[in-house]
Amino acid sequence: MHFLRLPVGLRWIWANFLIILLSMTVYRFFLVKIFGPFSTPVETIMLKGLVMDLGAVSIFALIFISASLFRKIHPYKSKMGMRISVAYFLCVAFFLALVYGSDLVFIKTFGQRIVGTSFLALFTNYQKARLFLGNVAVFYFLLGNPY
Repeated sequence: MHFLRLPVGLRWIWANFLIILLSMTVYRFFLVKIFGPFSTPVETIMLKGLVMDLGAVSIFALIFISASLFRKIHPYKSKMGMRISVAYFLCVAFFLALVYGSDLVFIKTFGQRIVGTSFLALFTNYQKARLFLGNVAVFYFLLGNPY
């Protein structure tokens, strides 16, 4: 099946974003197992979550694929492009980990997922913000556990 082979750059993009997608799905699985049982079947939760995760990952992948069309920032045609692509993937992974970690702390603190109005309340309501920050160790969250 020689005609199905992808260029090295596209395989690298697919592999990285599949790893990110897998970690997002594993997070959802553990979240469902920790907080289950729900009125909605677990299969429906996982399927809808997978579709939402695919949407989030595809946005970042399309941005990267579009940027790699330029020779100067293509990951395999220039050294600067390789550095930019590694930095991009690290930033995307960190951003998604930050969002998903904040979501988990939000569930722990307020008993619900992050939604627009309740998230904005963190910036307008001092008590909610204090309660939220009291449930997360910011130092360990950003730098990892030293032990």
